[in-house]
Amino acid sequence: MRARHSPYRRCQSFAFVLALALAFSCESVRGAEKASPSPKIETRRPRPESLTRRGWEDFRSPVTTDASYALIAGGAATAILSVFKNHLDNPNAKAIADRKPLGQFSKTGDLSGQLIPNGLYFAGMLAHGLLASDSKSESRAYLMLRASLHATVAATLLKHTVREPRPNNGGDLTSFPSGHSADAFAFAAVVGAEHGWYFGAPAYALASFVAFSRGNDGVHFYRDVMAGATIGISYGLGICMRERQRKAVNGNSTAADREGVSLALLPFDDLSGMALALRTNL
Repeated sequence: MRARHSPYRRCQSFAFVLALALAFSCESVRGAEKASPSPKIETRRPRPESLTRRGWEDFRSPVTTDASYALIAGGAATAILSVFKNHLDNPNAKAIADRKPLGQFSKTGDLSGQLIPNGLYFAGMLAHGLLASDSKSESRAYLMLRASLHATVAATLLKHTVREPRPNNGGDLTSFPSGHSADAFAFAAVVGAEHGWYFGAPAYALASFVAFSRGNDGVHFYRDVMAGATIGISYGLGICMRERQRKAVNGNSTAADREGVSLALLPFDDLSGMALALRTNL
């Protein structure tokens, strides 16, 4: 009887993703050549992106920006681990899960992969942006929100498409890829892209700890972790790069123009209090 889960199933899935990446990359290169900004001074104010357009471009960002290098490298590493899983990944993952070298600290890795750092960053940057009228902090908050959302959705869709059993529970078919790793590396990629390696290095160290803890707890193979990290980095870098490209083409704009949605604290007429105002550009 043929095995229910072919050892090449994950490799085939990622081969399909990489084929799409190459197709989208060719399209983006042709589009960039046609849409290259001319040296003439642009006097017309750029039209804000709609939320639908922004969502589509964010979705494509891992293959339409230089983040495609991370996607291809991570996809290749995942494919290698999948092809040689019986000789490389499975034995090492089992040995680490049996030893559990992280001990009680693995709980920290589990919690850190549940969007807690992402949420704290978003809330902190948004609060600073609103209270200090700092559009850059506000923009960074939305970058983290967008990267985390796309990484989570992509990982969840792949989980329910590939349907691989977890190493510690064959009845749970959501092993590939690791959602914790995707969320943690999306956080690290945004922090590194926006704040440099002074803050990016600790963020990547935390993401690596989260990824290792998934193998330590026996809930993922390391090919699952590699795939999740690839998704997170690709979306974190891709969305940040796309935003910079858009800003370079359109010039400086307000936070509302960049993000489509803007929040502001405004005083009442009698100065008796403050109100939260919402502005949208669709």
